[in-house]
Amino acid sequence: MADDAASPSASTSPDAALTSVQDLQAGDCFLPSSTEAQTSATEPASPQPQDSSAPAQVPSQIDLVTVVTCSQPHLYEVLSVTRLSEAALPELSALREQASVACQEAVSPYLENQTEHPTYRAQFLSPTQTSWKAGDRTLLCLLTSSDSTELTAAATR
Repeated sequence: MADDAASPSASTSPDAALTSVQDLQAGDCFLPSSTEAQTSATEPASPQPQDSSAPAQVPSQIDLVTVVTCSQPHLYEVLSVTRLSEAALPELSALREQASVACQEAVSPYLENQTEHPTYRAQFLSPTQTSWKAGDRTLLCLLTSSDSTELTAAATR
């Protein structure tokens, strides 16, 4: 469930420790299941003054994740889940626009009062061509640390 990459079915993996990204809910904290996914950033969900000069990166594929309690080390916290209603998968630019609108209310309390040393940044995960064909319509608004280090608590406002 990231841009233009294959995605799994919507069910939880036979391994109880792994969960499909399509099954994540607001409040879930997680780690991607692969090292590759952990090292590649997903697209920002809303404008970020501290990241505005950085080039946009195409998200890596994140299919399965390990959901953990938010007090355990994790890279992402799901702030909101939005169902897309279009008949076809929107273009990347349209997905960015939808993510900005859908995620703004959820992420703004975490981002608006950050000082010159921000704690958080917003990102989103969206369906892929493959997962869209399988019925995936989930847009996840995520919060991660501004320096890509693991978080060890639920996000605080």
